[in-house]
Amino acid sequence: HMSLSEWTSLDKTTLASSLPTIFAVDTECEIESIIRPPNADDNDPDSILKAANGGSALARPVRRVPWGWLVQVGEIMVLHDNGNIQVVGPGRWSIKWNHLLFTSWGPRKSVRDDLISVSNFTMVRVRRGQLGLAVENGKPVLLQEGLHVYNNPLFSFVEFKGVDAQHVSHISYHVVRVPRGSFGKIKEQNRVKLLPEGTHTVNNAVFEYCGLVDSIEAYINHSNIHIIQVPKGSVGLVNESNFPRLLSEGVHIYDSPTLKFVGLKSKLEPQIIHGTISRFRVQKGEVGLAWLDNEPMLIEDPGTYLIDSSNFKFVSLKSAVEKNITLGAKKILTVNAGEVGVTFKAGTLAVLVPGRHYIDAIDHIFDGFLSTQQLAIKLTPEGATDDALLTCETKDLVNIGIRADVFYRISDPEQAIMQVGREFIPELVKETSIATLNNIIRSTALGEIAQSSQPSAQSEAEHQNGVQTAQAMGAASAPLFFDKAHDQFLAKLHDDFKARYGLEITNIRIEQF
Repeated sequence: HMSLSEWTSLDKTTLASSLPTIFAVDTECEIESIIRPPNADDNDPDSILKAANGGSALARPVRRVPWGWLVQVGEIMVLHDNGNIQVVGPGRWSIKWNHLLFTSWGPRKSVRDDLISVSNFTMVRVRRGQLGLAVENGKPVLLQEGLHVYNNPLFSFVEFKGVDAQHVSHISYHVVRVPRGSFGKIKEQNRVKLLPEGTHTVNNAVFEYCGLVDSIEAYINHSNIHIIQVPKGSVGLVNESNFPRLLSEGVHIYDSPTLKFVGLKSKLEPQIIHGTISRFRVQKGEVGLAWLDNEPMLIEDPGTYLIDSSNFKFVSLKSAVEKNITLGAKKILTVNAGEVGVTFKAGTLAVLVPGRHYIDAIDHIFDGFLSTQQLAIKLTPEGATDDALLTCETKDLVNIGIRADVFYRISDPEQAIMQVGREFIPELVKETSIATLNNIIRSTALGEIAQSSQPSAQSEAEHQNGVQTAQAMGAASAPLFFDKAHDQFLAKLHDDFKARYGLEITNIRIEQF
């Protein structure tokens, strides 16, 4: 393992010595040891003749004569001499009388040709930027740039190859050129390896070249060789022998048949689940929900958590401002001002006051929130819309339409829940208010109905005190009948609801049409 900066600046050619089992070839050799230099010179025509005729520029079966076969400058002529091959250069030639029976002329060839092959004679000109591939006595031969001349029945030329080829393969000889920034994938004796940049020469009959791979790739894989580059801000996911692992930033090199690369993940991801490994981040203002050994966990402390356990399961992240965070038996309940929390502990009502409450009991059940602020209910007929009028009948059998709103608040939540039930409180207030208003209007003549001047509810005792005070000061103590009936009704409803149900009627607004 090394950092990314170390890997980037590393001279990859040193990997062969530092990690030979991965980056070095056992049968690698110097190219000079297997490549054959030229044995003739283009600037010396006699060198061709000497190489072909066993060191002599003059072929034994011929002599120079003014009337013989003409071989022009830049040409050679092949001679078949009793099963052997001789070569003559420019001039006029005649076969000696004692060789006439066994010697014959062969073809003329231009020495400008890159390849001349006549029977046992082979001339190969390997031009600049090429390699020559040949076979001698069944063994591979690599020919260096230059002129090569052979008079050998066991020598045969195969082909030319460019020196810039990635892979030159010739029987057991292999020349692999790995460009800068790459690795060469090979197989040697059924063992896979990676070749660093440079030229590699190998003499191995079971060598196999498998291609190039870019050295900056995040994941380089060649069978059981793995190079994983985990960039900054990420983690690598692998399985080794079916066990999950997380890799830190940097370069990781493995030679393992049981390792499997899964992928890369950003550290900024809120959760990374890899087999039995759970990595998650709880930021400020969040709560992590998880199970450990079948027990719920609510994690509020900000930070990065890494847990490797088959008994751990990360569930999710919740915002800490959520009012109800529940996992199994554990709960975090936030009750805001102006409301209470309704819970039942072992079947017994337990009202939660405003604040943050931590509960860890399987028999402590949260039922919901109940507002203690002032609420309003429109008094409308059952099933009607909110703008419908409430029809009431007066004492003299005249129907009038009334629009009314009742305002109430829960003064004793525990009493209200026990006596009425959380979901039935609005229904009780509405139905009781409609029935009471109907009774008041039904006992009042149309002419007596007037708008009340007192909009707010008060207790009956307070109302009586107000009347007595008015009488003592000589003021009128008998308001209009509608106002009087209205106020008395509200005062009685206020006291009755507060005493019986823990509900306080705070106001009523009535319009008569």
